[in-house]
Amino acid sequence: MDTNQGNTNQESSNPENSKGVEASLVDQDLAVPGLEPEEQELFARIEAARRLLPGWFIVRMMSDSWYFGLLTTNNKILGIQCIDEVYQAADGSIWMDVTLLDTNLLRRDTILQEVIIAPTSRTRASINVNHIIAAFELEDT
Repeated sequence: MDTNQGNTNQESSNPENSKGVEASLVDQDLAVPGLEPEEQELFARIEAARRLLPGWFIVRMMSDSWYFGLLTTNNKILGIQCIDEVYQAADGSIWMDVTLLDTNLLRRDTILQEVIIAPTSRTRASINVNHIIAAFELEDT
């Protein structure tokens, strides 16, 4: 996975997203007093995920809904909107629950490689991170 520190202050497609939470998470490992309960819950989930998968993409992909790509070991791109949860299974493997992109969201004319998206309106998926080698954004803001 790409663990380079990226710019986490990028513009969001939805101005109501928690940019304050995202900015707070980049530099801190403790809960931020004064956050709304839903922001506090998001903060806790992201902190747990950062312990399992360090990298810029955890904060960015868990605190925003956007057009993200996960490059798999067989050179396929999974299109996702966000990472919902990261957890460790009983066998020690690390998994991500994600929301896949659907056909109504992705502009396919700008991407040269095929992107795997949700085949139905049910967009939830679980991914074993051992099969992911890179994480990136599929579209500019």
